[in-house]
Amino acid sequence: MFDIMTKTHEKMTGGRFTFKRGKLTHVLHKENQIEITSPDGVTTEIIDYDVLCISTGANYCNPWRPDDTLCDTLVDRDEEFAQCRKEMKETPSILCIGAGETGLETAGWMKEHYPDKVIGVAMRGSTILRGVDGAHQVAVKHLQEMDINIHYNTTYTDGTIKYNDTDSYAYYLDCTGLKFNGPTEFFKTQMDVLDKKTNQIMVDKEGRVTNVHPIADILKND
Repeated sequence: MFDIMTKTHEKMTGGRFTFKRGKLTHVLHKENQIEITSPDGVTTEIIDYDVLCISTGANYCNPWRPDDTLCDTLVDRDEEFAQCRKEMKETPSILCIGAGETGLETAGWMKEHYPDKVIGVAMRGSTILRGVDGAHQVAVKHLQEMDINIHYNTTYTDGTIKYNDTDSYAYYLDCTGLKFNGPTEFFKTQMDVLDKKTNQIMVDKEGRVTNVHPIADILKND
């Protein structure tokens, strides 16, 4: 699939683009270089750049992406999703870990399609959709109407979260969404370009990597 895509794109652009398959492992933004590891997981290469456009940097949690060190094929991904759907279909109870958009949507979908299953959502805090003002009470109302259990201030560790006095959930689905682990791996020794709270890469208004927080830059100019 990758070979077909690259050949087609190179033909469309008159050979002006070069594709390399590999994993970005290190960005040396002060030197304008990147380090990539080939799919074999052993060979590395240093590439110079004038402008670097990073269109990655986040990864999904299990079971959506169990191993980010592997370059999965489409067949691998289809098999992974099929296995996950099979397990969810067969299990009597499911706990969605995370009460953000991903967790709530997954819990709601499961309850609608499998009304006889015990479905729950768990979060480390006490506010659902905490990033959206006023969303907590609305979400609680809908979850209760759908008979979805809500577990506040709950951290999943060893798979023993109970939905009543005696029974634990049989299946745990990590729905905490995206984690920005990539940037800390990319900028191993030059961490000044990462937002300290989110670990996301900071860029200026022209899209260039910067060590000045974009909001601070705007306030300074105003």
